[in-house]
Amino acid sequence: MATAQNKPVENLFRSYIEEINNLNKAKKIKRVTRLISKEVSINQTIVGMDGKTISSSLDFPTFTAGLKGLISAHDLMPNLTIDEISNVSQGDERGTLTALVSMNLSSNGKLLDKSFFLVNIVAAKFENNDNWQIIYLSNVQKVEERNAGNCICYIYKREDRYASEVIYPSGFEYKQNFDSFVVKGDRSPRTITTGDEQYLWTSGGNIQSFSGTNTTTIGSAKTIDEAIFFFLGKKYKDHCLAFDSK
Repeated sequence: MATAQNKPVENLFRSYIEEINNLNKAKKIKRVTRLISKEVSINQTIVGMDGKTISSSLDFPTFTAGLKGLISAHDLMPNLTIDEISNVSQGDERGTLTALVSMNLSSNGKLLDKSFFLVNIVAAKFENNDNWQIIYLSNVQKVEERNAGNCICYIYKREDRYASEVIYPSGFEYKQNFDSFVVKGDRSPRTITTGDEQYLWTSGGNIQSFSGTNTTTIGSAKTIDEAIFFFLGKKYKDHCLAFDSK
């Protein structure tokens, strides 16, 4: 049996936190994913400052894709700290633990998001050696502080087509989403198409939804970048209070 001095599940968890903190610098996702089973099951719940909750389930490919956001947004630092490890149960083939973890997400030294996590993991030993991996991970994140500018955004242009890349924190991962926009027309109103929706954009800057001949003003923008940020603000309202444009 594992002794008090030999707790692979605790060592594994500490390595996991350390590698996520170093991912921005190391630029090697495998340093994190080698600690995770490809059959892993991940559940996460985020409790916002208003008490609203968002829950999701991730598999290995989704988790791996989320880590790429931290690498592409080179100035994002999670600054995870293990505050307490409790309820450690270590066997020869399996191990479990519960931990409290704090995160001070920063960008260029500016605090963007302060959260606390209650984390539970299950780890297993594979291949009859000392290769331990996480096979189950759940975390409940409580957002304590969220400052404007917590989402990174890149905008790319090609003729009348635009693409935005939004990177935002979600639990221990960093999600990366792309959205497309098409602007058409030489006269007012021009049209802006994003996803399956189309809107009118008048010379006065009004953004309007329409049904037949009826129009409703839903916002305003002087430039296409402002229009894009208007739509991104609506789509990512649960994650972003403001956008740091790159």
